[in-house]
Amino acid sequence: MSPPNMPLKILINGAKGRMGQALAAAARECGLEICGATDVGDDLAAFLPAANIIVDFSSPEATHRLL
Repeated sequence: MSPPNMPLKILINGAKGRMGQALAAAARECGLEICGATDVGDDLAAFLPAANIIVDFSSPEATHRLL
C-alpha cells in the first residue's frame, strides 16, 4: 500500500497496549506519520492540533467520550 498524497498524521490513543503497538508498527511500515502516541494518564488534548486522524485503542468508554 502506498502512502496517500496528503500526509496523514495519526494519533494513537492506547499506544502502549498490544493493539496500539501493532497499529503503530503497521502504520510505520506503510510510511504513515505517527504524530502522537498516548496512554492512560497522558494529555490527549496536547496532541489533537497535530493530528488529522485519531485511533483509539484505550477502552470502549474512552472512545464514546471522544465521539
